[in-house]
Amino acid sequence: WKDFSSGKGGNAVAFLMEHEHFTYPEAIKYLARKYNIEIEETQLNSIDKEKASERESLYIISEYAKEFFKNTLRNSSQGKTIGLTYFKERGFSDETIEKYDLGFSPDDQSYFSNPAIEKGYDKGFLEKSGLTIFQNSKPIDRFRGRIIFPIHSMSGRILGFGG
Repeated sequence: WKDFSSGKGGNAVAFLMEHEHFTYPEAIKYLARKYNIEIEETQLNSIDKEKASERESLYIISEYAKEFFKNTLRNSSQGKTIGLTYFKERGFSDETIEKYDLGFSPDDQSYFSNPAIEKGYDKGFLEKSGLTIFQNSKPIDRFRGRIIFPIHSMSGRILGFGG
């Protein structure tokens, strides 16, 4: 691959590392899975295991949040009256809303955070994900009263949100 505007380029592994923010081992594993190539893995040291585990935890929380916001848009009264109305007034079709996993978060202070904590999601990871802010140990949703646009990686993972 070659990006003529930035001058960056390289092979498939470098592309995944640049655009998907994979580590080298993650890029190799991704390509191996994609093309059904069996690879022999060695043991990771504790620091690498911890980083991989943390990254995976953040992906899991982001996936949960995406589904939560999608369901809120479709199934809550505020989601329907505010969120869906907003999208429809701007010409978004149901197919577009579904294809891009668009969602809604009501104006309630902890509408997302409290259920996430009750389901067992770690407070530290909720904060690291940027979805929750803690003030005086009290969870507060970063996205309130907003339509939600998940940001997907090329492999389909949720990297973050815009609202």
